Amino acid sequence: MTKPVPFKSTLPQKATLQTKNGAWTAIPPEMSLCNSPSTPENVSTTISSSWNLARAPEGTRAVWSYGEGPGPVAKDGKPDVVSNSIFMVGPVNSYPGTSDSFGAKIYWFGELPENLQRLNQYNFLLFPKLAGFFQREDASYRVFIRKVIRGFGGGSCLESYMLEYDGMGWKETDEDLVALFSHEMIHSFSLMNLEADGLNAVLLEYGTSPRIEMDAIDAQHEFYNDWYAERIPYVRGCVYLLQIDSRLRKMTGRFGIDQNSPLDDIIVDMGKRWHRGEQVLARDWLEYLRPLLGEDMDVSEDFQSMLRGKVRDLHDVSVINKDWSLYSSM
Repeated sequence: MTKPVPFKSTLPQKATLQTKNGAWTAIPPEMSLCNSPSTPENVSTTISSSWNLARAPEGTRAVWSYGEGPGPVAKDGKPDVVSNSIFMVGPVNSYPGTSDSFGAKIYWFGELPENLQRLNQYNFLLFPKLAGFFQREDASYRVFIRKVIRGFGGGSCLESYMLEYDGMGWKETDEDLVALFSHEMIHSFSLMNLEADGLNAVLLEYGTSPRIEMDAIDAQHEFYNDWYAERIPYVRGCVYLLQIDSRLRKMTGRFGIDQNSPLDDIIVDMGKRWHRGEQVLARDWLEYLRPLLGEDMDVSEDFQSMLRGKVRDLHDVSVINKDWSLYSSM
């Protein structure tokens, strides 16, 4: 059984609850059997999950984004600790086979396609490197994989990620899989909260799109109806951040791969604030930039021009090293 949704829809509009052969996976926002706590959304509390598996078939496992039951598994945070998480219950397979609390772990049902099975190790090895960069060595991360009728992709939750694949999933290249896994894992460490118009996502998305001048608001409205509109946040966010990174490096003289850019410092601090439960919005991003770039440019106007679709001038953009010109390499 799968909760009915439009056949062509993609996450987050895909099935939030899916059951098959006595096993189920769920993303709770629309799941009637899992109600979020009644705690006010701005108040932190301890949320605990436990399972009674006494009548379940032998070998049944119950896994939450923050740990494996039957429990209890406790997590401190706001109500979105539940609503922005994943549950998987049934004959769950996992990699690696240990029950360590920290690090990355991958969960799935049945037999995975060879390419997904092989790249489980990539997720396992990548996570501690990102945890070190974001100064969260005690963090944990769980990848949940399930087969669907049609489609390939996924979506991030807190400290976890759901990958969905169909019968053609074996055709996905290693390069595409690595890009997808890396992208979603980074979301686990640093993310800006959505505002009323949901436009902060443009700062974090990557990709390509021919509609470079489309207004970001229009792109959001057409996101699930037009493939090109879906890709706009990726390319525009990438170009915008490359340009900001170049300006920050030139302002501070911090070039080269052997030291962090000021942008790295900003992202790490934003990640720490986000994991403390703070709202991190567009105005906070701009406040980070103003002390460094405010005398030479209007950072707010620059940000808005990016959202409205003004084509970025990349002539003066250097990538990491002051001698590596983005424009000359295009």
